[in-house]
Amino acid sequence: MIDKHSKEIQCFQQALQIALKKRGETKHILKYLNGTDIVRNEEERPDIVKLCKNDLRGQRETIVGIEHFRVDQLSIKKKSGKIASIGISTEKNVKHIFNEWHDEVMRTDKVPEVAIQSIAKGIAEQVQHMKVATYHTYIHSFEYSLEQHIKSFDVYRKNLAKIAEKKYNIELALLIEIHMEFKNLYLNNKDGTSKRSFGQYPILGDIIRMLEEGIDKRKVDYIVLCLGDTLYNDYIKVIAFHTSTVLRK
Repeated sequence: MIDKHSKEIQCFQQALQIALKKRGETKHILKYLNGTDIVRNEEERPDIVKLCKNDLRGQRETIVGIEHFRVDQLSIKKKSGKIASIGISTEKNVKHIFNEWHDEVMRTDKVPEVAIQSIAKGIAEQVQHMKVATYHTYIHSFEYSLEQHIKSFDVYRKNLAKIAEKKYNIELALLIEIHMEFKNLYLNNKDGTSKRSFGQYPILGDIIRMLEEGIDKRKVDYIVLCLGDTLYNDYIKVIAFHTSTVLRK
């Protein structure tokens, strides 16, 4: 089983690989953030810390902390008020089926009936999850996760300052891993109305509002959005920006 820190690293590497195939600000920012790893206790925050240098700006090396969190449209609100992802359970189930039957299928070139039943059960559960997942669960999941991290921005920067020891500048980036299931969205523009196609992931007005109102650009320097379905596939979108160019406060 992949531990939490490995998943954080995996998400960053995935975002980096996609960004390097693009042009413009997203590619520039991810290349910059892909500095030299600084090894610490894995329980320390922020999640990833790198020593980065922006050659184009000619600045000295900078200690950059990258804090990762996941937002999942397939979520439920518990009685405690906490938001819990049920999309993660789908991921675990798919990986479990793969790990359990992959070797046998490759060896015999046949899919056992038990494996087929497991896959069918997983699909049925996913369909059921999608029925109860709404726009509002997505917004609540984003709002809850963001608020939990806003409380710790000062702690992140304080920890980075300890590592920098006044020898380096410090910066903080948010890596937001977003999973959504908006299969029936329609796009209205000057060309008419069309159903959302694979690889199209909306950055909704409510999300922009939460980022603008909740994040202080004096404390967070970069935001990286990594968007995809419940199970990340080849259709993943990465958008990165410097907060000074987007956020108002």
